[in-house]
Amino acid sequence: MATAIPMPTSNETLQRGFKSARSAVRSMFRDSIWVCNNLPGEKRRELDVLGSHLVRCLDMLDLESSEGLPLDVWKEIRDELSDAFCGNPATAEQAALAAVVERYQIPKQFIFDMVNGADYWIRFRNFQTWEQLDTFASNLGGSAMAASCKLVGVSKPGYEVPALKCGKAIFLTQRLAKCYTDLKANRNFLAAEDLDRFKLEIHRVKMKQECPELKRFVRFTASRLEKLFVEAGKLIPYLNFDGARSVTSLLCMHWRMLTRLRLEPESIYNPQGVLTRRDLLGLKSRHVLGVEGGIPIIPNRNDHH
Repeated sequence: MATAIPMPTSNETLQRGFKSARSAVRSMFRDSIWVCNNLPGEKRRELDVLGSHLVRCLDMLDLESSEGLPLDVWKEIRDELSDAFCGNPATAEQAALAAVVERYQIPKQFIFDMVNGADYWIRFRNFQTWEQLDTFASNLGGSAMAASCKLVGVSKPGYEVPALKCGKAIFLTQRLAKCYTDLKANRNFLAAEDLDRFKLEIHRVKMKQECPELKRFVRFTASRLEKLFVEAGKLIPYLNFDGARSVTSLLCMHWRMLTRLRLEPESIYNPQGVLTRRDLLGLKSRHVLGVEGGIPIIPNRNDHH
């Protein structure tokens, strides 16, 4: 695989960009940032930059004022990224992103596709079919994972498709787990055809009503995602040792989340999240000990020591 290009470390603008990225990622992903603790410090810092770009795209989903934004605003966002990749960043964050993309030869389309995902949501604000939701998740979650794989290290070609499926599986699991919170904020990341199929009314979810329709809907969606996780697990053999450990732990965390949703659909109403602190502590402990894995889609990896 291509050797990483040395990155300048004395540029003050870059350092500001890295610092800003670290703050954004720690705030958004505080419950999962531990999966990267086994990576070298420089890799974690660079991964923060990609994570910060994802945070920016996710923030677009939260902006009520984004509805009806003129298309030239989105063209401006893309133009800013293009300028940054050509050596003319408008911000420190863009300078850091461009440097990381250049160093690891990350396909720029992954970066633009993340913006395209946010753009799709702002344009339509709903998904009629599962296929539309699938495309949205592939652009945001899938592209973020594919870009990250180039950074943590791939050991052989052909990683792109399983990486997109892996990121998509994780993103869709998060959206299902947070569907109550999203709906309360008037963000509906659920397919209308599925809601209709199970006759699940949004206002009942907002009122935290436990009903058979909700249970059937959540379990059906979880079962659908389980099949996607089988494909997601195929990414691991494409990654180097440290990268495989991090992605394995991330998959384990979301597989546990998916299992909880299938067994306890009402856990979407838990104010602390679907996973308990005890769940997270157990996952972190296995990661620290180097024994992450042990779920059906990933074999045990007990050869770390």
